[in-house]
Amino acid sequence: MTHLERIIQYATDRGITILHGPIGDSPAMVVRKRGKLYIVVDPAIATNDAIEAAAIAHELGHIETGTIGPHFRHNPDAEDRAWAWAIHELLPKDTFAAARFACQGKLWEMIEMLNLPDYFIEKASVLYNCPLPVAL
Repeated sequence: MTHLERIIQYATDRGITILHGPIGDSPAMVVRKRGKLYIVVDPAIATNDAIEAAAIAHELGHIETGTIGPHFRHNPDAEDRAWAWAIHELLPKDTFAAARFACQGKLWEMIEMLNLPDYFIEKASVLYNCPLPVAL
């Protein structure tokens, strides 16, 4: 099962519907309508499965950490918590460490091996305090 399939299943199992449509400035966002939660993904920004999986996981991170609503908009702490949840869900530390070792920390190889976007892997590297080597 791919990251995208797994994260969509996670959302579906919790009664969260994934929709696709234009948002404008973000790959995805949480919408609450009549007590039901939706995650809307912008296909113009989430242009591949890796970006879409990361975007959905991040929005699920907001839901699971209780950081949704207007008072959390542009809140750095809420964003950090949502990203941390998403990273733990899609890229556990042992998986990150194994990929880092196998790829000798080369980001482009980790992107291919893990099928996750570069920014997601870089955020995981910070969260897990495992810096990636600087490419020269």
